[in-house]
Order: sequence, then C-alpha cells, then structure tokens
Amino acid sequence: MTEKEWMEDVKERLEQEGSFLKKKIFFSTGKRVLYSFEILNYKDDEPGDSKYIKYETDLLVYQKINNEKWKPRKIIEGKINSVTTHDAITYSQRIAKIE
Repeated sequence: MTEKEWMEDVKERLEQEGSFLKKKIFFSTGKRVLYSFEILNYKDDEPGDSKYIKYETDLLVYQKINNEKWKPRKIIEGKINSVTTHDAITYSQRIAKIE
C-alpha cells in the first residue's frame, strides 16, 4: 500500500463517521494549500508583484463556510514504513510558515 492509498483509506473511514457533516467538516487528499505568500515590491504604498507557495497535502481537514468558501482546519502528512530526520525537518519548516 502506498502513502496515497493509505491516506485515501483514512479519508474514507473518516467520511463514514458522519458526525463531521453536522459541523460541515470535510476531508480531501492531494489538495494543494497555500503555505507562504510574499509581497516582492511596492509601488508607492500599494503592493506590486507577489509570489506564493502551495504544497500538496496528504490529508486536509477543512470546514465549509458556504458553497463557495472553505477554511483549512488540519493538515495531516502520512508516512508509511519510515520517517527520516529530513522528513521531520521539512514538515516542521512547512508548518512554521502557516502558524
């Protein structure tokens, strides 16, 4: 089983719970979420060029606000078989960007 298959299985099990629907909580795998946004320059007092960085999440827990808007609540990174120190550093740096 791959990480993607495992996370899809976790998502399906969570969706079967049903109690999340009352709070408009949903789950998604492979969703790209904005982690970093930077304004590169200003013209007078207005922001000019900008850049942003999105990372693909293994499992996203999000809440629907209405039909068009949603709010991320938790991002879960899944690992199978081994976790390296590189993984821990990488994910720690990512989460520090969105706190």
